[in-house]
Amino acid sequence: MKEPGKSQLITRIAGLAGGRALVAATAVFVPLAVWLFAVVIPSTQEACGATPLDMRAHYGATEVTRFLASCGEVGIDAYRTMQVVDLIYPAVSAIFLFIAIAVVVRRLAGPTSPALLLALVPIVGGLADYAENAVAWMYLTTSPSPGWGDLMGMAATGKTIAGWLGGLILLMGVVVVGSRWTTRHFRQTSVPV
Repeated sequence: MKEPGKSQLITRIAGLAGGRALVAATAVFVPLAVWLFAVVIPSTQEACGATPLDMRAHYGATEVTRFLASCGEVGIDAYRTMQVVDLIYPAVSAIFLFIAIAVVVRRLAGPTSPALLLALVPIVGGLADYAENAVAWMYLTTSPSPGWGDLMGMAATGKTIAGWLGGLILLMGVVVVGSRWTTRHFRQTSVPV
């Protein structure tokens, strides 16, 4: 017997797995990601002379202190700008990946499949990203104890793992959908000899 909460969640995820939702999420995600990764992050890296913390898979309190010290006033301003963009990026990227994974999984496994729960992986990553950002703001506005830097690094690791896992789920799903479409297409267009 299915748990009511789980089946309701699966039904809701399936309901969000539509083409219009994917187009809308893509239209918001792509320009934001391009701006963040092509402009904001490189300018922060240049100003600080080091890879921004948010772009590292893991770090600890020592690396947080070292990074912020290397930034200077101009770098801190650049990092603050990056953090402002990062107020919306985790939600936008998590929603985009959530919808994309849900669309692919629904196509592969059907609208009632528990596999639709895989679409929640990017949501976990987005929450970890927000945890990392909350500590980053603490560092930008106060001088928290070093333990917060370690917590920030753990959140970054969670974000990285969930991000890679979500991306891998999506990639694998797209490959399977593509191979099924290709096989079906060639079967329909092949002429018997």
